[in-house]
Amino acid sequence: MAGIGFQLHKLIEDESFLNKAKAYIFASIITSGPWILSIICLALVGALSGIFLQSGKFSIISISIVYTFAFSLILTGAIQFMLTRYLADKEYLKQKNKMLSALISALLITVTLSSIVSIIWYYYIEVSLFYKIIGVILFVVICSIWTMMDFLSCSKNYTGIIVSFFIGSLMSVLASPLLGLYSGIEGAFLGYTVGQVFILSMLLFYIAKEFPYNGILNKEFLTYFFKVPYIY
Repeated sequence: MAGIGFQLHKLIEDESFLNKAKAYIFASIITSGPWILSIICLALVGALSGIFLQSGKFSIISISIVYTFAFSLILTGAIQFMLTRYLADKEYLKQKNKMLSALISALLITVTLSSIVSIIWYYYIEVSLFYKIIGVILFVVICSIWTMMDFLSCSKNYTGIIVSFFIGSLMSVLASPLLGLYSGIEGAFLGYTVGQVFILSMLLFYIAKEFPYNGILNKEFLTYFFKVPYIY
């Protein structure tokens, strides 16, 4: 995440040990925090769901979530790579007015691709229609969160980002067993998804609040898909 270096550089340069430690802690949480929280969240959901769901039934949810995270990273990898380079360039040139439109463009691509892939995937899975709909929504949401992670590295609101992930993960842990108690695996899957939707909503809120709006499509960002491979 190249962009985060520009924001944390001042803290690292500071001679104070506290500021240096703060910079490295924030960088670690922002880059690895979502993975750590996701693993902890899934483990807690599994432990709590064991109270009202058979182990075989929860394994369906567990597999769905694991595959969602795995394939979402593969699908969004190229987009994240281009977005990281573009945001790093704009951060260096102090052109923050172009960042939000780049994110919107990247999200439009991400949502389109993730929707197509997840619909095709769940079409062949033998689960209820409601479960399939939740699965598609979760896949699109997780893909969008990964795409936004590069953008969040340019944000100065580190506390808000960390709190959003923490509260969203906590919502998943609490809502999954609660809804699962009444609606089985569909309810448990929905409860987990609710927390992830909250995370995405809060991240969008913080970004829209911090960065200026400058249109929906960013043609300059789109050219990076053709230009950046030649640079490297």
